[in-house]
Amino acid sequence: MRLSGAVIRLPLYGLAVGLAALVLWSLSLQRSAPNSGEAERFVSLAADEAAATARRSEGEQAGVEAARAGHFAAFQYGLPLPTDTLYQQLLWDRYSVEVHTGGCMPVADKSDWQSGFTQATKRELLRKHGHDVFEECRREAARLYAAQVTCE
Repeated sequence: MRLSGAVIRLPLYGLAVGLAALVLWSLSLQRSAPNSGEAERFVSLAADEAAATARRSEGEQAGVEAARAGHFAAFQYGLPLPTDTLYQQLLWDRYSVEVHTGGCMPVADKSDWQSGFTQATKRELLRKHGHDVFEECRREAARLYAAQVTCE
């Protein structure tokens, strides 16, 4: 059986069982596969994914704790859009949400944790306000930016 770089996403509740099954499966592959390097690579990918899942989980827990303490923050990556300044200002003014921009190239260890933190923040804000405040502010920023551009 050949593996072509497939990565399996494991849910948190099944992480231990999933890893145990992967290890046993990889051992059987090592015995049957002529090239055991593929099995080792698969186990390595699975271990990397498990570590990333653990970091996301830690970030989510930290995000929930921060939100319960009244501190809301989100992390974003990529080239800044012309509307980003307005978007970030709206989130802060309306909902006291800090937005941290990490640039174009996220660092895997940090971005996994930050992704979990941001997801927890989004869930807590949805629970608190009953709607997606990020989408609301994104649309409002786009509307305000379009109005500024057409007036110039």
